[in-house]
Amino acid sequence: MSCGCGGGCGCDPLRPPVPEVTNPPGQPALAWRVAPHSHALARMRAALADPGLPAGVRAVAGQDADDPVLALLDAAAVMTDVVSFYTERIAQEAYLRTATELTSVRHLAGMIGYQPRPGVAAAVDIAFDVEDAPGAPTEVDVPAGTPVQSVPGQGELPQTFETGADLRAYAVWNAIPGATAGPQEIDFATDAIWLRGTALGVRAGDGVLVVGAERRRYGRTPAHSRAAADRRRDDERWDFRIVTAVEEGPPGLAGWTRLALAERIGWRRATPLTAEEGVEVHAFATRTNLFGWNAPMAGLLAGNDPPPPGITNGEWDDIGNPFPPGNPHPADVVEVDGDHPRMVPGSWLLLERPDYRELYAVEAADPAGGSRFGVSGRTTRLRVDITENLDTFGRRDTLVRGESRPLPAAERPLVEPVGGRRLTLAATEPPLPAGRRVVVTGEILPYIDATFPTYKVGNTRLLIGDSLAGSIALMTAMTYPTIFSRVALLSPMYRTPTCFVCRIFV
Repeated sequence: MSCGCGGGCGCDPLRPPVPEVTNPPGQPALAWRVAPHSHALARMRAALADPGLPAGVRAVAGQDADDPVLALLDAAAVMTDVVSFYTERIAQEAYLRTATELTSVRHLAGMIGYQPRPGVAAAVDIAFDVEDAPGAPTEVDVPAGTPVQSVPGQGELPQTFETGADLRAYAVWNAIPGATAGPQEIDFATDAIWLRGTALGVRAGDGVLVVGAERRRYGRTPAHSRAAADRRRDDERWDFRIVTAVEEGPPGLAGWTRLALAERIGWRRATPLTAEEGVEVHAFATRTNLFGWNAPMAGLLAGNDPPPPGITNGEWDDIGNPFPPGNPHPADVVEVDGDHPRMVPGSWLLLERPDYRELYAVEAADPAGGSRFGVSGRTTRLRVDITENLDTFGRRDTLVRGESRPLPAAERPLVEPVGGRRLTLAATEPPLPAGRRVVVTGEILPYIDATFPTYKVGNTRLLIGDSLAGSIALMTAMTYPTIFSRVALLSPMYRTPTCFVCRIFV
């Protein structure tokens, strides 16, 4: 052991020091790990390197950890670490401030003559079920003092209890199901959307629109009154995302569909620009083009002298905007190729070119026809709510998505395990009053199968746990003996609750 003198007193300055254990008064926990793994292994290496030992033995001290001798020392160091851990746990129980076991506290209190209060009459919680057959009363009054007798087990006697207060019970409270769905919040960084139902017509590769009341309200506000909305950037509070996968009826969630998105919702964390009010999800049923998208190249006809009308500098006039003919052009009308009777007022229209997208709300739709740019055919003229960048969408490179339809995305399935101080239940009439106790029951296997790796072996279920997990496995198996037939434990941690459950089970 080094004394800190640098070797002047004859001690070996290279030998690791023996760990010092110091515990000042008032500590919430003791530090009593006198031989943790790293210290124990270093001390054993130092002992092998003692100058008084043969050279062959001293050489072993510097070997790598995969050397058989060093592996044996490493195993011994693990043993000392485990012993140190449990020594520290035992030491904790010797002091009132650091003890965690109820039995230890009682023994410490008994040293100064303290004795627990004598036992009192047993109290139990009783759940009354009200007959719910047709014609039966829907509510029952249970007066205070109503006797209730237990069903005795083998070798036991029945016990009689009395209700302590007046109680009104309702049939609708017999078994209130927990809520299976809750509001879906589609906010920044959302990368998946839940839909209630299946066979909704959405496939991988389709696009979905997430939009709220802010964008709808912006289009209905006169241009001269949009100053506040422009500061909030309400016209940008929408997102269009491509669906990468569609999962219908995931395990345990029949009647639900999950859409995985190619990109998360929102622009950037500092400025998310996500919809917040009345958020809706829409799918587009139609992908089409602007009228004139397939016009022949004007340069092929420009060689005529004079060139045909409607060609200037080798290109069709107005091929670079979506407006129908007029003098002047209507600046808020889009000329879509083909007849689209389901592009109706109130629906959404998305114009998309390779480097930009813009969303518009349809305010009016009129079927029409046209003969321009060397082609002719049916068209649909759509008047939209805003004109932002509308004149930048050329006819050749613009993709039109229309015939929007809302998807059932207001709710999502509740897949989280029940816990905490808040429980969401199905609505009842009347609702449960404040102060009424409830018993929560459910199934544990779906949660275990969804949270942990499980393997089915025949018709039995085996729980395996190590240390504290061993205690949890033991208590779970004893609490649900009809579900788990076997349990395996490795160095389990026994505490008062574990021993209590074991005594009840045995």
